[in-house]
Amino acid sequence: MRSTWQHYRSSPKLVDEVPRDEVDHLIARLGNEIESPDLFFASGSMYGDKLEHWKDYGRDQGYAICLQEHSIWRIRSRSEETIPEALSVGSPFLRWHEVDYKKFQPNFTAPLETPSGRALEEIIRAVMKHHDGSMDEQTAHQYALNVALRQLCWQKHEGSESEDEIRIAVMNPPSDTRHSRPSAYGSRAVEYVELVSGDPTDHDATLLAATETVPSLPILAVRIGPQTTPTKLAEDLNATARLLDENGYNVPVVASPTPFLSGR
Repeated sequence: MRSTWQHYRSSPKLVDEVPRDEVDHLIARLGNEIESPDLFFASGSMYGDKLEHWKDYGRDQGYAICLQEHSIWRIRSRSEETIPEALSVGSPFLRWHEVDYKKFQPNFTAPLETPSGRALEEIIRAVMKHHDGSMDEQTAHQYALNVALRQLCWQKHEGSESEDEIRIAVMNPPSDTRHSRPSAYGSRAVEYVELVSGDPTDHDATLLAATETVPSLPILAVRIGPQTTPTKLAEDLNATARLLDENGYNVPVVASPTPFLSGR
């Protein structure tokens, strides 16, 4: 964000009406604040049978759970009552969004046609609205912070482009929604929140109280990753189908046709 702004700050393409010192101040403030929120991510992909995913995430016994494409989500609380105000404005972002792997390249022919450029445009707009009195300072700052966080949540280094990742992001969830579990990568516990299906009659509902019935997940199918032997695959197909059926999911269970030799 800083490098994007520095590139355009002195550009003749930027109109004189933009109060550059005020943008300087806001971007410096955002830079100090951007790491303070607690961010939780759920990661998926639009590709349910990709060799890179089986190798990286399902080498021994992988499963691809196919979810409804435009599904909506809520956070499950341990409290009996939900308090939507416990979540800050603009968060959580309980929708799937594609991760952007584009690297910022200065280009004056289309100066803001990059993720960081579009975020910068919104930050400048917030400064302008505060400058002309149409938006108070706190509102302008919160708007700019949310824009910057969205940029942070859905942009990754171009070296990870093969992941084809989509993400759900949750920012600063209430304390009564947080759980912890052992980490697979060491002794440190991992904090997480539990996502459940959203309310189709109320798309703005973000929390599910502990006393409310947990709806079924929007699972459409399950694909089992490459296995070492046909016998092992048949056993896994039957066991997975039985598990799903016992939990009320009458969905197809299929095998990946992707050839993969473990260890190579």
